[in-house]
Amino acid sequence: MKEILRKLEKLLITPAIDDPKFKDWIDQTDTLEFLDANAREEFQVVFARISDILINSLFVDRSKLNPPRIEDLLNWDHYGIKSWSFVEGTDSIYITHPASNPGSETLKDADQFVFMRKFNINKKVEEYIEISQKFTQIFDIHHIPVKKAWCRLDRRGNEESVVSVIDKSFKEHPCEYLVVLVRRDVLEQYAMLTNSVLVRLFNSERTSKMFMLWSSNSDTEKQGEYKSNIHYRYHKEAIGSYYRGFQIVSRIASDREILKSLKNLRNPSVDNYAEFKCFDWKNNRICSHSCSPKMLANYYVKSDLPFELTPAFFDSEVLLNYKFNREKYNLTERSVSCRGSWCLENYGINEEGQVYTYLIYLSRLPYEEQLHWKAKNVDPKASISRLSLERDFKENWNYFEYNPLASLKNKLKNIKQSFWIFKDEELFKNVLYTYSESPQEWSDDICNLHKLLIEGFDTKWLRQAANSLNCSPSSDLQSIALIKEVLIGLDFEEQRAKEIVTHLRDLQKHRNVLSAHASISEAQKMKKKAIENHGSLRQHFRELTTDCDKTVGILINAFSKLKL
Repeated sequence: MKEILRKLEKLLITPAIDDPKFKDWIDQTDTLEFLDANAREEFQVVFARISDILINSLFVDRSKLNPPRIEDLLNWDHYGIKSWSFVEGTDSIYITHPASNPGSETLKDADQFVFMRKFNINKKVEEYIEISQKFTQIFDIHHIPVKKAWCRLDRRGNEESVVSVIDKSFKEHPCEYLVVLVRRDVLEQYAMLTNSVLVRLFNSERTSKMFMLWSSNSDTEKQGEYKSNIHYRYHKEAIGSYYRGFQIVSRIASDREILKSLKNLRNPSVDNYAEFKCFDWKNNRICSHSCSPKMLANYYVKSDLPFELTPAFFDSEVLLNYKFNREKYNLTERSVSCRGSWCLENYGINEEGQVYTYLIYLSRLPYEEQLHWKAKNVDPKASISRLSLERDFKENWNYFEYNPLASLKNKLKNIKQSFWIFKDEELFKNVLYTYSESPQEWSDDICNLHKLLIEGFDTKWLRQAANSLNCSPSSDLQSIALIKEVLIGLDFEEQRAKEIVTHLRDLQKHRNVLSAHASISEAQKMKKKAIENHGSLRQHFRELTTDCDKTVGILINAFSKLKL
């Protein structure tokens, strides 16, 4: 896009009248060359309003251009400022098309792409661009104001600009400046879907500073053609010229190529497939094998190829990229998805902390994403989990394993009393197990668990409960201390009440140290102690979650006796 803008800027450079280049500038060959070249570039100008240059575009039914009526098209009178409206007649009222009176029969009721809108608000006229809703909805593109663009998600979940609006003037040539650029391949797809052809209308005036008025002699206006697809009328004088015409923009891609690209929009194809080290349990071997569906077998066809459900194993760090970028990825305990563009439908964690998934699921990832997994591909240290064995292979959907984090979340979501407040569904999504031995991941997970659990306790409710039990807590007590007071008020022995809230205090302490509330040395000591006592950071977080789950269960049962 920068190169296109650079070319546009070059068109604005006005040579001095005594400069030898002035005559070439008056001839405007560079304007015609720009239009011709831009029709083959990645982004096409569909609308431009720069100083005395105007470009506007319409999609015209293909049948109206076979052959094109040159004289009729040269009479165009359409500048992109008209919108859908209604007209009140003597006995009726009816809707008018934006191109209902474009000055050309060929262009009548053509499909307008860009709409210039104005809104009078606060004594100021706000002018803005709208793009054809038909176009934006077909290609599922959405306006992102901060980018001044209409974007969609590519197959890796990244924002991809399809339509861009540039409204900054050049420093060297301050003037009214508005350009709309659109991806050529998407324009061609739209043209094929609508059986239409893109027609660009253009008007360009060039005059020296000495210019006063055009000659009134209409006989001086001539007609020209450039490379058969650009037709124009022009008028030249010693100190100025104007060119006014149209360009029929032919498609570069073939119908077959466009059809393939359209199908790929609905069902993105994977062109390449990576090889992964895997456990081929069908042939009882560890090998390197492609995840291509054509290279995998199922239970119904006799073959020596590995089964589709052949597991490949990965270092646990393979998930960190998704975990640390929650805005783009949705990571659950069994799946990973990317903004609706792709999904890894199933993965698991074995007893050695290795991540595993099956070759058939890897085959459905974009190739670039496959390479991300391939970089973390390792030999298996243990088999798949019992949960995966029962559900994925034995189809035993009733098989259950205690999952402390899932159990804790379920308890919190279904609390009947008001001692804990449900604040935000995102908090539940953000709390996941620690997968790796990354101190940063471990620290983040503890902080997220604290935010979900501890920050959810309602101090006001707990204080009211303590007062109703004649505990008379001091005004400076916070949630955990108040929980202890309420438990004592419910006839728990003080030592037992202290033991119950110990795990909540433990979570609080870890959060305070790991969230920079203490020195780096304290955080390092805490990390070292967690590994010494639990074997790994991953196991420490799981056991901390288990303790918190049990504590919440006790609180729910105990507080159910209270009626406030």
